[in-house]
Amino acid sequence: MPQAETKPPGRLDLIEEFLNTVDFAHPGSEEFTTPERLAAWFRERGLMGGETLYEADLAKALSFRESVREALFANGGHAPAGPALVRLDEFAASVPLRISLAAEPHLDPVAGGGLSSAIGTLLAIIYDAMHEGRWQRMKACKKSLCRWAFYDRSKNGSGVWCSMASCGNREKAQRRRHRARYSV
Repeated sequence: MPQAETKPPGRLDLIEEFLNTVDFAHPGSEEFTTPERLAAWFRERGLMGGETLYEADLAKALSFRESVREALFANGGHAPAGPALVRLDEFAASVPLRISLAAEPHLDPVAGGGLSSAIGTLLAIIYDAMHEGRWQRMKACKKSLCRWAFYDRSKNGSGVWCSMASCGNREKAQRRRHRARYSV
């Protein structure tokens, strides 16, 4: 698993951590194998109380996670943004959110708990990051076997790999070998 160089700003670290609960390079590394494990993960982060989650909740959470990952591919220019944002809009329509206009306007999930509250919190973090202009720097690694979520700290926002030391170097070396093989 690639390691993040530093935490993303604000609460985007929670989005990054949520997306990186599966390591595509290592089959069987999925953290959310049961509804109980999903619930425990959300509870440990204060995203839900003692509610019970079911198989349908697990399927919804995994679908939400991969919809967010698709949005990160769009942020990196590797996929169109429209379809991913439409899916996130569908999730947003299914969870109760409210606007808080106190000190700093932001979205909050409506109290009620369960998976809806957890997804609502994650959507509120995404909304806040969009509002602050930070969301576009959340990306998914371009390497197909990685797809790790990361915060792009490059000066011009053009990062495409989770880590230059791992995926970036491997990808460049692979392209160099391919060019050498076929440039005769």
